[in-house]
Amino acid sequence: MKSYLFLLFLTVNFSSLSAQSYDNTVILDMQIAGGKTTMIDYNGKVIKVFSAEEK
Repeated sequence: MKSYLFLLFLTVNFSSLSAQSYDNTVILDMQIAGGKTTMIDYNGKVIKVFSAEEK
């Protein structure tokens, strides 16, 4: 049951992802807690974290 809830949580998180092009690199734009948005590349490297005011 615990793993099912974890997978459900991941599904909810990834449903808010949108692909963008940033410096010729396709990145993932993911909303996180606190209204922040994290920009990561496909290797999982964090490129930038935006605060709610920057959006």
